[in-house]
Amino acid sequence: MRTEFAVERIEGAVTFADLPSKPNILIIITDQEREVMHWPDGWAEANLPARNRILAHGMQFTRAQCNAAACSASRGTLLTSRYPAEHGVKNIVTSDDPKSEVQRHLSVLPSRLPNLATTMAAAGYHVALKGKLHLTRPVRYNAEMKRYYWSDADKKHLANRYGFHGWNPPDMSDPTSLADLGGGSVNNDGRFVDGTGTAAGHDRPHEDMHRESAVNFIETYDRPEPFCLIVALVNPHDVQEYPGRGIRALKERNFTPTYAQGGYRLEDFKDVGIGLPASVDDDLSTKPSVHAGFRKFLGLATGHVRTKERQLTYANFYAYLHKQVDSEIMKVLDALDAKGLTDDTLIVRTSDHGELGMAHGRSRQKFYNAYRESLSVPLIFSNPRMYPEPKQTDSFASLIDVLPTLATIADAPGRENHGFRGHDLTPILADPAVTVQDVLHFTYEDDVFPVTGARFIRAIVEDLWKYAVYYDPYGGAPMEYELYDLAADPLEMKNLAHAKHRNAESDVERARLHRRLTETMTKNYTLPDEIEWPDADDFAPSAHLADTAEAEEDEPAAAST
Repeated sequence: MRTEFAVERIEGAVTFADLPSKPNILIIITDQEREVMHWPDGWAEANLPARNRILAHGMQFTRAQCNAAACSASRGTLLTSRYPAEHGVKNIVTSDDPKSEVQRHLSVLPSRLPNLATTMAAAGYHVALKGKLHLTRPVRYNAEMKRYYWSDADKKHLANRYGFHGWNPPDMSDPTSLADLGGGSVNNDGRFVDGTGTAAGHDRPHEDMHRESAVNFIETYDRPEPFCLIVALVNPHDVQEYPGRGIRALKERNFTPTYAQGGYRLEDFKDVGIGLPASVDDDLSTKPSVHAGFRKFLGLATGHVRTKERQLTYANFYAYLHKQVDSEIMKVLDALDAKGLTDDTLIVRTSDHGELGMAHGRSRQKFYNAYRESLSVPLIFSNPRMYPEPKQTDSFASLIDVLPTLATIADAPGRENHGFRGHDLTPILADPAVTVQDVLHFTYEDDVFPVTGARFIRAIVEDLWKYAVYYDPYGGAPMEYELYDLAADPLEMKNLAHAKHRNAESDVERARLHRRLTETMTKNYTLPDEIEWPDADDFAPSAHLADTAEAEEDEPAAAST
C-alpha cells in the first residue's frame, strides 16, 4: 500500500489522486541550459514548442538552481541528492585515457551510495538511461580502439553497479572532442533520441542506434512495471565551439573554426533575434579575480570575444542550440503521446547547470563563479492530470531536491534512511504557495583548467541575499568574497563585500550570512578540509584589488593561467 503524501485538495491545490499509484517517470536533462533570461519577451514561446508543451501542464520552479558545477559534479548531485564533497565527483570525468596522470586523480560516482536508479528500482520501477551520463569511465580501455572502447561491458556495468538499464553509449565525456557534439553533423542528441546521428564520430547502422534510442524504448515498452526513463541530452553545450579559434588558429593557416568542423553553419545561427545581457560591460574590477583570469584563459583556448559582433554571435548561437535540442525533446514527447502514455507519465524537465552567455563582462561557460546565469536551471514537473493549467512557483528548489521528491512520489521504501541532503518538493507540487526551504547551497571544486588563485567556492542564496566565499585549496592565496543585495541588484553587479561598495548594513549582513554559510556547510558535509575556515568575526573584507584598480582581460589580478 502506497502512503499518501499530498495535502488534501483545497482551492488551487493539486493532489496525485488522478495519477496511477506508480506513474511512469520521464526525466529530460539538457546540458548547460539556464532558465530563460536575457532574451526578448516571447522569444522562447515562439521558438521552443516542446518547452511550451511541457509548461502547459506543468509546475515551473522559477528560482531553481544547480548545487554544483560543472557537468559531472552537478549530475552526481542530481542522482544522489548529495553534494560533491560527499559523493566525491568534483571534477569533470573524462575518458580519453584512463591511464593518464590527470585521470588517475579523478573520482567516478561511487556505486555504494543510493542513487536515483537504485531508489526507483526499489520502488518497483524499471530504470533506463538514454544519453549522457558523464560520471564513469570505460571499464575496458584499449588505446588502439580510440572511442570504440565504450562497449557492451559498460552497459552491463552501469546496470549491475548503478541500476541504469538500456544505456546507449558511447558517453559524451570528452568536452574537447568534436565527436561529443550534441548537434551539427555529429548529432549525438539525435542518436540518443531516435538513432539519427553518429556514435562519437564513427558510423553505426541506423537500425542499431534506433533500437537503443529513447523513442524506441517508449514505442516498444511492454514490461508490467512502470518505467523511469532518463533522457540526457548534450545541447545547448555545443556553444563552447564558438568562436572556435583559439591559439591553434594563430598557428595554422586557413584554420576552420571548430563549430564549422562540427557541422554548424554561421549563417544559421548568427542572428536569431537575441541581444546582449545588461551586464555585458561589467568590468569585473570588484569581483573575485578568478573571473578575469578564466576569461583570459578561455580567450586563448577557444578565441576571444572582445568585439560586439562576436559577443552577439555567441549569444545567438546559444539560443539557436536551444531550438535544436527542443526539436529532439519534441520527438520524445510525440512518442509518449503516440503510445498513449502522456496522462500516466510525470515529466521532470531540468538541466545540469547554466551558462554565463556574455553576462558579467562578456564571460562564458559556468566555471569558477556563482552568478545567477551559471546557477539557474529549468525545473518543471509536468502532467496533464495534475496540472490541467500551467502553474508557477517562486519557492526555492534545486537539483539536490529532485531525488527526494521522486522517492516520495514513488513511495520508495527506506528513503528516510538514504541520507538525502535535498528536500522533498511534493508539498510545493501540491500548492505553489508552500515553501520547504529558505536557503540554497552551491559548491564549486572543479579544477580542470590551469587557473590559479582563490577559485573554489562555497555559497548560499537567500530570498534577498547571495553570499559566496572563494578560496585556494592548495596555494594559500587570500580568500575573496561576493555579497549581493538581490532586491536592489538582481544583475549582481555591485559586490558589497568589496571595499569599494561595502557599507555598515552590508557588513552586518555579511557577518550573518557567513555564519549561516558555515552552518549550512556543517549540516551538509561541505566544510572544506583543505583550509582553515574563517570565523564570521575575524575574516578580512574582500580588498583583493585597490578601489581604483581594474581587472583587465589581459592582466588579471590574482588568477593566472
